[in-house]
Amino acid sequence: MKNINAFVASAVIAITSTAGAQEIIPPVQWTTASGGNGHWYELMQLVGPSQSAEVHFELANSIGGYTATIGSSAENQFCLAYLLTIGGDRSPFIGVRKQAGTNQGAWVTGEAWSFTRWHSGEGSNSWERYAMLKTFWNGDWQDTDLTRHYESLVEWSADCNNDNIVDYGQCLNGTLPDYNGNNIPDCCDQGVACVVASYAVQWRLADGGNGHWYAVLPDHHLWSDAKIEAEQLGGYLATTTSNAELLIVGTLLPFREPDGGYGDFFIGASRASNTSPWQWVTGEPFEFTAWIQGQPDNGPESLCLEIVGRPEWPNDFGKWNDEVPYAGGGGQVSIIEWSADCNNDGLVDYGQILNGQLIDTNGNGVPDVCEVDPCPGDISGNNAVDGVDLAALLGMWGTSGQGKFDCDIDNDGLVGGSDLAVVLSDWGPCPN
Repeated sequence: MKNINAFVASAVIAITSTAGAQEIIPPVQWTTASGGNGHWYELMQLVGPSQSAEVHFELANSIGGYTATIGSSAENQFCLAYLLTIGGDRSPFIGVRKQAGTNQGAWVTGEAWSFTRWHSGEGSNSWERYAMLKTFWNGDWQDTDLTRHYESLVEWSADCNNDNIVDYGQCLNGTLPDYNGNNIPDCCDQGVACVVASYAVQWRLADGGNGHWYAVLPDHHLWSDAKIEAEQLGGYLATTTSNAELLIVGTLLPFREPDGGYGDFFIGASRASNTSPWQWVTGEPFEFTAWIQGQPDNGPESLCLEIVGRPEWPNDFGKWNDEVPYAGGGGQVSIIEWSADCNNDGLVDYGQILNGQLIDTNGNGVPDVCEVDPCPGDISGNNAVDGVDLAALLGMWGTSGQGKFDCDIDNDGLVGGSDLAVVLSDWGPCPN
């Protein structure tokens, strides 16, 4: 069985609360379809004491972007329209360090200085060093010595994997991973290939979701074997119980097979016969449906559920089909879902494993802190409780138990009768 962590990675994350930054409105993209540059923009507001323009510049860099550089009238108008949707009189810093005594400046990115939008009487004062875009001046700029301020306009343009899509948007929609929340895809941080839909995605609570994680189980399996492997990885075959959840799962459907083609995906519903009711593997009510036209066709062997993931079938893409459990004899890929929260901290364990908050040494999707040792009397680790364990325990009797083996089974600081009781009660082969 392959470890799913070798195939999955993603995070669906918005602007990070780094060093006091907070998201006050969802970011917007100036799309290429509308004549834009494909970049993303967001108003960043600081909590606590106001900060200088230079602090804003540093914060923007720390979250993978930069304080916005406005290179054309069209871009200026787009930024103004975005700020007006937020409401109120806005005066965010933009990424200009102005040269003293002139109306010239330098963008924080080093871009060529050409377009300006100084308001009448602005842009030439010798003691003024920064620029703000002011909504109540219809998008004109003010140069100012105001070095303590609350807002700035952040821009993201990086495309680290050269797919002609700005990374920040891919981090937002979950098509590329960003577990550490720096708005740079983890694959780019790690210097590995970024393959869209080969990473886990989260249906975030902030987006009205359930907090669960989803990924492709890439090995070809019979439906029953896929169900077992999903459970061995700490999850289960996905249960898409609403249209909104189906849309989240749909972000994984561009997954490419090893031969470069696309396939269909088993999910977690089955039935005992073609006349029996459908049931989710989790026992959730089977109420929502998303059948393609003409399905289910109730064939005698159509006993499990799949999602159609073939772009050449646009009318069926992302919808359900009833399928035979062996799907063409060789099995097929599946969608796995994780929802467990073994430590009851309100966060799905799998996401905490991915971002390093919890450790999963054996790769079974269950945090080590939540694992229950099924055979604590096996001191020697030979998968049986026998004379080796008894001898080790007696040899450490009355001590802290820290020798070749840890003999303090109950962790009370002393090897004694309670530890001996565990060895005797577990005597024999350990359970599988």
